[in-house]
Amino acid sequence: LFIFLSLKFPNKSLIFLFVLLSVVGCIYEYLCSCLGEWTYGLVSWDCSNMILNIQGRTTVINAIVWGLGGLVIVKFAYPRLSRLIDRIPHKKGVLIAWGLVIFILCSSFITVVATQRYAERH
Repeated sequence: LFIFLSLKFPNKSLIFLFVLLSVVGCIYEYLCSCLGEWTYGLVSWDCSNMILNIQGRTTVINAIVWGLGGLVIVKFAYPRLSRLIDRIPHKKGVLIAWGLVIFILCSSFITVVATQRYAERH
């Protein structure tokens, strides 16, 4: 999402991107917190005792970290990684992409099963 947004606004200033990525990261963290509580009845993290918290689900400080991390990704890591990916031959690239998709699906499945099991024990 960070990379997509940065490509959508290619000529914007670093400050604009920082604010955009901070807000998007903060919203993502907030929604993940809500989703975990709504689906499993669990609170994975509680920021209610921190300053500048947003309903105890995230903080303004976390949003700043999202923004800084997002800038590092979209301005430094992604361009270099993209050049490396462009060097991979098409057939090998497709195999690698499918391997990563399968890995992510397996990882997501294991996470859901482990979270459900944790919720049952809790």
